[in-house]
Amino acid sequence: MDFRYIFAIIDKPVGILNLTPLETDPVAALSNPVHLPLVLHTWIGAVSIGFMATATGLLYASEYDQKLLECYWRSHRN
Repeated sequence: MDFRYIFAIIDKPVGILNLTPLETDPVAALSNPVHLPLVLHTWIGAVSIGFMATATGLLYASEYDQKLLECYWRSHRN
């Protein structure tokens, strides 16, 4: 159980049948309508941050390679 389940249960308590003793219905808890948007938000956020980090790394690498090429050609001129 991760934090998205906890927040989904806090927002809309689905799947809790009795608090003492704690009885739950896992199918109802997983079909909580609040859970899917939380999971999608996490996945989309992770993918977008991953793409941004990759793009930043590639941009830095391409700028660094251009500087190395310029230094190489300047040093090998006759």
